[in-house]
Amino acid sequence: MERENVQSSNLVSVGYLADKKILEVEFKGGTIYQFDQVEPAVWAEFQKAPSKGQWFHSEIKNRYTHRKIEQVKG
Repeated sequence: MERENVQSSNLVSVGYLADKKILEVEFKGGTIYQFDQVEPAVWAEFQKAPSKGQWFHSEIKNRYTHRKIEQVKG
């Protein structure tokens, strides 16, 4: 999945697959998680949020089924 870099103290990049409703988030440190059943409207709000990390913690974390998919080497 392609991700776009974001300005955040906790997040590095985010991406979204609309057809599968999957949100992918890369955290500082290299851990990447995918979140399931994230509606397109939620993705749109995430993109507009002035603080991506704060919005993620209040609207995504602990609200959606998720899985760790990899650790970026670097």
